[in-house]
Amino acid sequence: MRIRYLKPGFFKNEELSELSPIHRLLFAGLWLMADKDGRLEDRPRRIKGELFPYENTEIEQMLNDLTSGGFLQRYVIGPLAVIQIVNFHKHQRPHKDEPGSKLPAFEPTCVSHSTENLHTSTENL
Repeated sequence: MRIRYLKPGFFKNEELSELSPIHRLLFAGLWLMADKDGRLEDRPRRIKGELFPYENTEIEQMLNDLTSGGFLQRYVIGPLAVIQIVNFHKHQRPHKDEPGSKLPAFEPTCVSHSTENLHTSTENL
């Protein structure tokens, strides 16, 4: 069971309002894709297919913009690229029965990721 919340304060975030409305829609959509710990695979083409299948959007650039704004952390562990939504648990209360993350948490030894294309499925984890 996966339930995500969008609070009224989302629309009043001054830093987020510096970005375009499509950036804000992407950010909210990432919450839907993220696991219980606020992580998802950093796969821009897949993200576009899930959230914007009918739009001509530059997902990679928007992810970079959200990362630069401090809303996301992108990193690579081995061949796996990961997105961590910053402050995910401040805004979301995942259901107790939702399975924990299969994606590794950020560690100081991780490589920051912004435009590399290292994407591997978690099916092998």
